[in-house]
This record gives sequence, structure tokens and C-alpha cells, in this order.
Amino acid sequence: MPIEITNKKRSVSVIRVEGVSANTVYLANLAFAADETVTGASIKRIMWSTGGTVNLTRNSNSICTLYGSGEMRFDESAHTVANNSTSPIVITITTGGCVFVEVSKEATYSPALTGM
Repeated sequence: MPIEITNKKRSVSVIRVEGVSANTVYLANLAFAADETVTGASIKRIMWSTGGTVNLTRNSNSICTLYGSGEMRFDESAHTVANNSTSPIVITITTGGCVFVEVSKEATYSPALTGM
């Protein structure tokens, strides 16, 4: 399985991609259940290890190209990568490796949250 997505309702989603692959993660893939409609996603953290490159792209714009191994914790500096947050995330790994991408979600719910 080259891709696995773990979703939490009203919380984050974690995308794991393994091996040589190119995967497109649509916003609908980030919904926990049918009552959650994801309208945007911002990258909070990235952890990776590769012998080649890991490339994250949104709306044909390169968000980042990663080499070797490492971790970026954008949320610890009160920042997220929100470029083209309403577009799918394309994750491409060349030569093999693994990447974890944690995203925060903007979503609507049915029924809508009220009284909070």
C-alpha cells in the first residue's frame, strides 16, 4: 500500500506515502465521515526519509522538494503552509522512501455546529 490517510473528526489528518510513487490527495480524502466536508487543508508537519526526492505540489506549484531525511514542524512556529489550500496535495517520491504529512483542516459539518 503506497498511501495511507488517517483522519480525525474536527482535527488533523496524517498522510503516509511509502515507496516510489506519485499520489494525489483530494480534500474529500481528508474527511473523517460523510458529515464532514473539508474545504481547505494546510500543511503543519512533514517527516521524511528518502534516497532520492520527495516533492509536494499543489495546483501545479511546488510547495517543497525534500532530500535525505528530516522533519519540519511548521506549527511549532505558529505557521502552516497554506499555499493553494483548497487544491489537492500531490506527493511524489523518487527512488523510494517514506513521508508523513500532517495537515490541519478547514471543514463544514452536517448538522452545523451551533451554540458553541
